[in-house]
Amino acid sequence: MTRRWICLLLAVLTMLTCTACGEEEAPGDVALGYDDPYLYTQIGGVLHRISPHSASVTPVCPDPLCKHEDETCPFYGVESIQFAGQYLYYLKMSRNWDGTSALCRFDLKNGTFRELYRPEAGTLSNFYAGEDYVFLNLGGVDEEWNNYYHILRFDPDTGEAVQLTKEPLQESQTPLLIENGRVYWSGDGHYSTDLEYQDRKDGDRGYSPNVTRKDHVYELESGEIKGEEGYKQMCFRVVRVDVKTGERVTVTEDAASAPILYEDRVIYGKLEKLRYLGKVYDEETDSWKEQYDKYGGKLYICNSDGTGERVLCDLGDAPYAFTVSHGILGGKTGVGDWIALWVFHYVPADENDPEKVKRAENAYLLVNVKTGEWKVAERETRS
Repeated sequence: MTRRWICLLLAVLTMLTCTACGEEEAPGDVALGYDDPYLYTQIGGVLHRISPHSASVTPVCPDPLCKHEDETCPFYGVESIQFAGQYLYYLKMSRNWDGTSALCRFDLKNGTFRELYRPEAGTLSNFYAGEDYVFLNLGGVDEEWNNYYHILRFDPDTGEAVQLTKEPLQESQTPLLIENGRVYWSGDGHYSTDLEYQDRKDGDRGYSPNVTRKDHVYELESGEIKGEEGYKQMCFRVVRVDVKTGERVTVTEDAASAPILYEDRVIYGKLEKLRYLGKVYDEETDSWKEQYDKYGGKLYICNSDGTGERVLCDLGDAPYAFTVSHGILGGKTGVGDWIALWVFHYVPADENDPEKVKRAENAYLLVNVKTGEWKVAERETRS
């Protein structure tokens, strides 16, 4: 056992040493079709990955000695992520409120980390990574405390960052897609530009891959207020739009949670008959109040055009409850037949009264999209 641990530690130290020295990549070494077997989420500002195979949730950071509590962890302060072949790009933000930030990249195939770009001043935001360039915003504050933004283009191969805007912008612009030499944006309207942020074409709309499946894009529209008294909320109307013809098909008008798009299926919660979870302590009234699950413990699935709706899974009496958001990052929602989403977890609050419960840390539920089987991914803990 001791020899095995030493070998493991040496392997990890070797990987960390290579990471600190940066990556040496041969031309054409990027595996665009690399199939990463994990899903990703943020817990306490730290990037974690979820394994449907082992039903586990672990920090992405490979250092067994790292506590993932401060800036020394390369995956602490992660704000947003994006997949590009074998790479996972992300923004690492300072938790010291000084506004510093960095564009980073993790090689999913080789397990190496690299900080690509850290501006001398300003805060990075709203990025999109294409095959050749990363486009992003660099924000700042002027003398009158007004926010302003510049558009940057970063080349991962050369490390060169180019400011494309001469005059500051009053609002941030979100790059959605790079296709055929055009960058598609949303911000002050939908438009496209060339790679120099020139030749702007207003109304030329592109869609993020996160909301696109095949030739369709999915949009959310405001729906009706539904639900039982005390648990009412506005539902979403999910609409599928054909990007070629513009044809619009209503998938559902009853989605009460952000829909999960996986392959050619749409998965969502609906407002159901309230499911009793127990009594939760309310500090304002200094009393124990009944807590209910407004989704009824059920998750629904349907085809991309709204047909074939059915209950995907039913939690029954399990101490979990679905939420409005699924908590999975990067637009990658499933692996194989499994999706993941976070759920509220309730645990006993008083051993003498089984009705009294309290919220524990959110749990991560793995659901099989074919069978409806579900299981809870266990969190790794380190002392």
